[in-house]
Formats: sequence, C-alpha cells, structure tokens
Amino acid sequence: MKAFLIKHRQFLMYMLFGVITTAVSLFFCFLTLQTLGRIFSENGSPKTWVDVAASIIQWTSGVLVAFFTNRRWVFTDHGVQGRRGFCRQLVRFSGARAATLLLEIAVNLGVIFALEHSGYTVFTLPLIPIPMSERTWAKLASCAAVIIGNYILSKLWVFRKETQGPQDS
Repeated sequence: MKAFLIKHRQFLMYMLFGVITTAVSLFFCFLTLQTLGRIFSENGSPKTWVDVAASIIQWTSGVLVAFFTNRRWVFTDHGVQGRRGFCRQLVRFSGARAATLLLEIAVNLGVIFALEHSGYTVFTLPLIPIPMSERTWAKLASCAAVIIGNYILSKLWVFRKETQGPQDS
C-alpha cells in the first residue's frame, strides 16, 4: 500500500485538492447566489445575471485555489523563481483552465446532441435516484475530460521544469 501511495502521490494529491477546490468554488457560488439573489430577485427567483455572476465567481475562485494548491502540494517541483516566473505560471494555469472550460462546453454539447439524436432513453439507476439523462451523461463525460485535460496541461505545460536562463525577482 505504501509503495502505491508513493508511486501515485502526485495524482492522488491532485485528486484530493480537486475535491477541496470544488468544495471551495461551490461555497463561493452558493454564497453569491444567496447574497445577490436576495438583493436582486424577481418573484422570488434571482435574476439571470446573478447566476452568471455566481458562475464567474465559482470559476475564478476554483482557478485560484487550484493554482496555489497545485503549485505548492501537487507539482512541488515547479522550478520557477521570482515574480516573473510566478506570473507566467499563473497566466499559463488560467489559460489552461480557460481551454478546459471550452472543452467542457464542447463535450457537454456534443454528448447531449449525440444522445438526443440517437434515440437514447432516460433511465434511473436502482441504487442512486438520479435520472441518467443526456445532460447527466454529458456532465459525467465533460468532468472526466476536464480532469484529465487539467492534469495533463498542468503537468506538461504549467508546472514543468523551466530550462531557460535565470528568472528575475
């Protein structure tokens, strides 16, 4: 067991901090929905822009938490120094997360379209009372694609060892 944990430490830490990041980003999303939703509502429902604001705050908080936890505890051998290196990493990380956000949207729409046009029938799992609709499958597929995409981009592009000259601070 110890050998397994040592061998797969980076990916296990990535998954652990992914759960923490998700919890933090959802907290900020729901906090935004609650606070702005109470102030700006029509007939008891928040206005559409409140949902958009909550999503933006959720994504931004998730990216920031993920960046700092990944930089410190997941990809510990990041090899950059100074302000310039830090900023370059943050920009790369944010760009990678924006790219996987577009990937998420594309996979969601693609799976929904494919299943809606294939004659797919919604069913409910016996042990989990969740309807397995086109959107449920789309969300599961997009989550998997985003997790894999984020890990690969972080490992190979954002937190790779720098082989360039000295960094300024």
